[in-house]
Amino acid sequence: MLFQTFFSLFLAKGLNIYKDSHHINNISKSFGLKLGIFNTISMIGSISALNYVSYPVQALMKSSKILSVLLVTLIIGGKKHNKMDFFCAGFITIGILIFNLLVLFFYFFSLNTTNSL
Repeated sequence: MLFQTFFSLFLAKGLNIYKDSHHINNISKSFGLKLGIFNTISMIGSISALNYVSYPVQALMKSSKILSVLLVTLIIGGKKHNKMDFFCAGFITIGILIFNLLVLFFYFFSLNTTNSL
C-alpha cells in the first residue's frame, strides 16, 4: 500500500507538471489534498474490510468490479458502452466465478477423500 501511495503521488506530480506546461486548468492544491486523503482512507478501509471475507469472495468481488463500473458509468454517467465491453467484463467475471467454484469443489473433494481413509 505504501508503494501505491508513493507511486500515485509521483504520477500526480508528473501530471501536474505536464498540465502546467500546457496551460491546462488545474484543481486547487487544497482540493487535491482532500481527494488524496479520502483516497488513502478508502484504501485503508477496503483493505481492512477484506480481513472479514474469504479469499474466493475477495477474488469474485474484485473481478465483478469491472461490471459494476460499467453499469454505474452507464446509469449515472450516461456513458454508452458497446457490447464488446460488456461481453469482456461478463466473460472475465464468469471465468473468475468458475475458477473459484472449482477451487472450492476440489478443496471439499480433497477433504472428503482424506477423511474416508
